[in-house]
Amino acid sequence: MLLRNDAEEIAECLRSLKAECQSIEQFIATACFYMQGGLNIQQAYDLSMDQLDMITKVIERHYEKLNQVPGSKSKL
Repeated sequence: MLLRNDAEEIAECLRSLKAECQSIEQFIATACFYMQGGLNIQQAYDLSMDQLDMITKVIERHYEKLNQVPGSKSKL
């Protein structure tokens, strides 16, 4: 509980939350970029993290397929 922690522990908790927030914002911006207009920033913020993870997996699979040599399972 934050009420019982000293100022340094509270500051560390706030730094951690800020870093997590920045990470989520970067994640959302990246998803919007790779969706090429199929998902705008407001729509992305309305999604749950599970939904964003699913979209990321779909994007990753798509680009993995694009990077494969026809008839081969190895990546370029």
